[in-house]
Amino acid sequence: MFFAVCKGRTASTASTILHAADNETMAPDELATRWTIRLALVCSLAAAMAEVSAGTDERRLRMARAAWTAGWALYLAHVACAFQFYHHWSHAAAYFHTARRTAELSGRNWGAGLYFNYVFTAAWTLDTFTRWCCRSARRRARPLLTAWYGFFIFMVVNATIVFETGRVRWAAVAGLAILTLTWINSRRTRVKDSG
Repeated sequence: MFFAVCKGRTASTASTILHAADNETMAPDELATRWTIRLALVCSLAAAMAEVSAGTDERRLRMARAAWTAGWALYLAHVACAFQFYHHWSHAAAYFHTARRTAELSGRNWGAGLYFNYVFTAAWTLDTFTRWCCRSARRRARPLLTAWYGFFIFMVVNATIVFETGRVRWAAVAGLAILTLTWINSRRTRVKDSG
């Protein structure tokens, strides 16, 4: 349903992301943690593409909102899985894990990136509720909307491109490229329609 919104363009990207699993067998807790975030990203990509290309099409905007909400719910499931199976509901354990991963990548033992995740969770929650509770959500202040989408992309890029490798990284690059091309195409279409 969500992929039909994007005229099939997301289907191949979704397939790439969904098949980016490691070849080795994963434990159920790892499967749940990884697949909830992968599906969350597929839903948010479908939602963003639908919203970018929707213009004033209310049906497409409703489908984008539904996909965005599904992505948010799956993201919350991912956070719950990570805290349940990996951090045992301990902020300190999550902070240590973040610091260790950051040190592996940059050499700097810094766990404060975890707070970016908390802000991200709160912002996505607020944005999702705003989409459902305020009919004027699409007319929010442009700088605020731009800042939110910029932060969203920053977090996704860090999670999937900076801190990941292999197929997950390339699936994320492909998804961002497709979203960028969709955005460029929708801008061109709007310019042609208004001119």
